[in-house]
Amino acid sequence: MSTTYLDYSFYNLLFRLPVNIQDRKTSVATWLGSRIILFYLRLRIQELVKQCYPTKIERADDWLINEMLRASYDPGVPVVLESIFSFNLSIPLNYLLEDVKENVIIIQGMKDPISDSNATVAMLKEHCDGVIIKKIDAGHCPHDEVPELVNSIICDWIHRVESNILAGFSELIMNTLVTQ
Repeated sequence: MSTTYLDYSFYNLLFRLPVNIQDRKTSVATWLGSRIILFYLRLRIQELVKQCYPTKIERADDWLINEMLRASYDPGVPVVLESIFSFNLSIPLNYLLEDVKENVIIIQGMKDPISDSNATVAMLKEHCDGVIIKKIDAGHCPHDEVPELVNSIICDWIHRVESNILAGFSELIMNTLVTQ
């Protein structure tokens, strides 16, 4: 499997990407669109990250911004951004989640500037029966913005799931003993 780098001199720093010619096929529009988005995100990263932390803007510090900027130079980033243009979830989300009722928790920051939180919650409630949804006063990264709150929600949820599993296991043992 040979890897070839597309090199466009001036743009090499922005657009360098390992490409396996046999495996990867993408349209010029998709290729170009992903790189334009990447260039835009790199230019505005500080402003965009701070918008994602509306309740605790101090959590969007220089270290976080520098780490995100550094990670944006990973050679796989343009490929991920290309998927924005060709995303195809052939299996509906509700079908994927129907067998895991109450074993899935979604913690939604209601001040998320990237997505419409109310619409997301409404869609999940309508199509994903049994998924536990916790709405909190945070932005796009609630686990980083309000980690204490998110951790307590996760701990409570784990305790509830474990209790349900143990209750089911105890019932199974009792039924087995009764039938013997």
